[in-house]
Amino acid sequence: MSKAHPHGELMVQYALDALETARPWQRWEWFNSLNKKWQPLPWNPSWAEDQSYRRKQETVNIKEKKGLPKPMTKEPEMDSIVFLCDLSESMVMDISWTGGPLDRSFFNSGVCFDREWKAREWLEWWQKEVMKEVIDEVS
Repeated sequence: MSKAHPHGELMVQYALDALETARPWQRWEWFNSLNKKWQPLPWNPSWAEDQSYRRKQETVNIKEKKGLPKPMTKEPEMDSIVFLCDLSESMVMDISWTGGPLDRSFFNSGVCFDREWKAREWLEWWQKEVMKEVIDEVS
């Protein structure tokens, strides 16, 4: 039994991108261990086992805040874990997606994320920027 390539799953995602565009590398990044930063790929990846690759993160810009992680735009599969940025309770929580009315309410509000760090980044922005602006306005 052969061992799978360490980047096998990423290669599949890359191949799917290649079905949509002639320049799939423009959607990807590699981790530069010298400057410790993710950088855009200049061409097709070599898939070297000692390198790290990822698909570029989709972001949105709101007011002066650039690069907030993009909330989910497609309903998740049943029983998958979704991270909610609950702005009213000032917390991030994870749920198992059932597709019920409450789940859809959160989804339609744009506060569902596929990664916890994305939901946390939104919550921090909300608390530091939006709520501060509201408090300043009413003070």
